[in-house]
Amino acid sequence: MYQESTATYFKSILLLIIFFVGVSSCNTYKQSFKKQEPLISPKYERAHAESKFTTYDASNITIGDLEWKGRYWEKIYEYGKDPMFRHSYPWDREGYPEENVQLTDSCIEIWARTDGTKGVLFSNFKFKYGIVKALIKLPDVDGAFSAFWLFRDMPELDIFEHCGQWKNQVAVTHHWGYAYEKGMKKSTSENTRFNEAFKPTEEYYVYEVEVTPYEVIYRINGVVTRVMTEGVPSHEQHIILNVTTGHYCDDIPLKEDAVMKVKWIKILEMP
Repeated sequence: MYQESTATYFKSILLLIIFFVGVSSCNTYKQSFKKQEPLISPKYERAHAESKFTTYDASNITIGDLEWKGRYWEKIYEYGKDPMFRHSYPWDREGYPEENVQLTDSCIEIWARTDGTKGVLFSNFKFKYGIVKALIKLPDVDGAFSAFWLFRDMPELDIFEHCGQWKNQVAVTHHWGYAYEKGMKKSTSENTRFNEAFKPTEEYYVYEVEVTPYEVIYRINGVVTRVMTEGVPSHEQHIILNVTTGHYCDDIPLKEDAVMKVKWIKILEMP
C-alpha cells in the first residue's frame, strides 16, 4: 500500500537546495545543505558511497542508435561498445532531431523547440534494481513538459513530471497494472510535491529513484517524496529524460525554445 501522506509532509520540509549560479553555464553551482529530521521512516533515508555510482555526463556520455547484431539480428546493448543513450524513442523517431540533445559547458541539454520538435535522452541499456539519480534544472517556458522516468512496459516510474508554468512544484507519479488501455492501468493520486523554497526552474536538484524487489523509493535532494510497495517492477527498464509539449501541460504552444539542463546522471546497480 503506497504512502499518500508524503504529499502533505513534503509541504513542511525544506528541501536540500543546490543553488545554480549563472544562466547559460552548467559549470558553476554550489551545494547548500539544510535538512530537518526526516518525517519518513529512517530506513528510507539510505546512504550510499558516491564512489559506487557510475556517472554519465557531457564529458563521457555517448549518443547513437544500436546496430542490428547477433544470430537473430537483434539490437542487444554491449557495455563499452555501444552508445549509452539515443536521441529518439525506438518506437518513435519522428520529431526528435539529433540537434535537440546537445553537450555544452559540461552539461547535457535536452530541447523542445517552437518548430514542434522535441528532445529525449533514452538509454540503450536497461536498469533493474538499484538507484538512478540526476542533477537537473527544468525549463521555465509555459507549456514545456519535462520528465525523468523509467519505463519498459508497466510499471512506469515517473521520478518527476513538470510543466514550465508550474512554480515551486513537480509531480511524482507511479503507474502500474497490465497495460495503458482504459481499466488496465492504475496510477497514484496526490502526486504534486510543493514547497515554497523549491525552485526547480531556477536551481539544480537531485531527482532520484531507488528500486528494490520489494519497494520503490522516490527522492528529491535525498528527501523521500513517495514510497511504493505495490506495482514494483520485476523487469529491466530504460532510463528516459525528455522535454516535449502536450495535453499534460494544457497544450500551451511554446513561445520560445525550452531546455532541460542535466549536469550528470548517476547509476548504482544492485543484484
